[in-house]
Amino acid sequence: MDIHHKKTDHFYKICDSMKEYMSYLSNDQKVFFYALFKQGTVGNAPEEPIFSDPVTVAKWEAWNKRRYMDCMEAKQIYVNTAVVFLKQVENKERMKFP
Repeated sequence: MDIHHKKTDHFYKICDSMKEYMSYLSNDQKVFFYALFKQGTVGNAPEEPIFSDPVTVAKWEAWNKRRYMDCMEAKQIYVNTAVVFLKQVENKERMKFP
């Protein structure tokens, strides 16, 4: 298995781990992870659609801010941030974002 596949497998394992702890995150933090996940797995956000739901708008805007970010870079940022978060959960600390 090449390095790209190993990193992708690790990314999906971290994503599965994060599902269990999403309730620990603020809405802004959830949107942060959503945007990186979408950029890493789908690529660029579609052209600006018409939304009326504020949550959907926030998710699209966060994803769109990462337009043209390399998918592997998005996955790596997701993994790095998630690992810090998961360690903080283990230590019962509150997640701090830069």
